[in-house]
Amino acid sequence: MRLTQDITIKDFEQMSIGDSGGAVLPIVVKLPQKQGEKKSESITYITGTAIFKKYKMISRINDSASRGLLWVRNQIDVPTITAHPIKGKTISLDSIRESTKLIPKIEKGKWSITVQIESDGMIVQNGSELDIMNKKVSRRVEKAFEAEIKKSINQALKQVKDKKRIDAFGFGDAFHRKYPKEWGKVKNNWESFLPRVNVKTNIKVHIRETGLTTTPVDLLDKEVKK
Repeated sequence: MRLTQDITIKDFEQMSIGDSGGAVLPIVVKLPQKQGEKKSESITYITGTAIFKKYKMISRINDSASRGLLWVRNQIDVPTITAHPIKGKTISLDSIRESTKLIPKIEKGKWSITVQIESDGMIVQNGSELDIMNKKVSRRVEKAFEAEIKKSINQALKQVKDKKRIDAFGFGDAFHRKYPKEWGKVKNNWESFLPRVNVKTNIKVHIRETGLTTTPVDLLDKEVKK
């Protein structure tokens, strides 16, 4: 039985008994049944994520923080990123390939972990007057997408790691694999030790295709910013 495209009952069990200790599930909401509508016809949708520890739901986070959490866990389901490289204008990218690596480091007693994300994507909507075919402009837009991913990750870290002291990201597992001896000293106090772990991000987004549109069709060539 699949709970979402990327989380199964087995996945939930493995998260719960893993070194990190935190587990996640999507929050499914059912719309009120309309008059004359059959129960089977009512609509359900996912909104946010439930955070568990020892099989008990501890907290819930919103959609934006959920995306950040899933990026870190390398479980992003529908990786569409919308950025605003120009105020009031939006550009959207569908990720074709994405990967996340957790790189733990212990140096002079200080613990840190780098969330390394790479995403190759295709522009699917350009509501700005920016010419994505221009290399300098393209890099500017890529940075805007990177900033959006980082923003959502920071929201997840603040709400889950810092406020609730729950490791729903898999950090503990990463440290255990690379530093088993050091991990053994903190594993029983991981909840209280977790806020001391410095989390860094290294995010790279690459626009590989421009999709169906690179500039709004109603703009003349001279109006397109380069």
